[in-house]
Amino acid sequence: VALAFFDQQKVDRVGEKVVQFQKWLFIVSIPYIINIILQIAFAAESGSSILTTANILSFLIFSLGIYASYKRNAALLLIYFIIWVVLLAFQIIATIVVIVALAIIGAACKGNGVDCSTIMGLGAVAIVLSSLIDVANIYQLILVWRLRKLIQNENDYAQL
Repeated sequence: VALAFFDQQKVDRVGEKVVQFQKWLFIVSIPYIINIILQIAFAAESGSSILTTANILSFLIFSLGIYASYKRNAALLLIYFIIWVVLLAFQIIATIVVIVALAIIGAACKGNGVDCSTIMGLGAVAIVLSSLIDVANIYQLILVWRLRKLIQNENDYAQL
């Protein structure tokens, strides 16, 4: 059933790019789910849920991208692009906050003689995954921008 959904859209060059973008969204959602689970565990240990919030918001916005590309709506894709730029900035800031929080927690644990290796390990994995997701998001922004331009050109051509 899912493959038929993609095959129905591959009627032209724009349709092929739409399917490429939608498949990218599905692939990128897998690390988001893993990262959210790890960050929930990290948030439970440290009390910091800022990265988890950013990733959950990002994950929920995927539906807008899928809908906008399916409907070939350049305006919705522009809104999606703007939201992702803001979320990417928020996620980068959140990653920096978590790095600082980990440094503070590590210093506090070391000073008190407490073993914090679990929380430090979870934090390090969350930071690495967040950084990889940031790189994937930059690629996604490039895909969205190109797709929006293709759809806009298609709409302009159809109006002639």
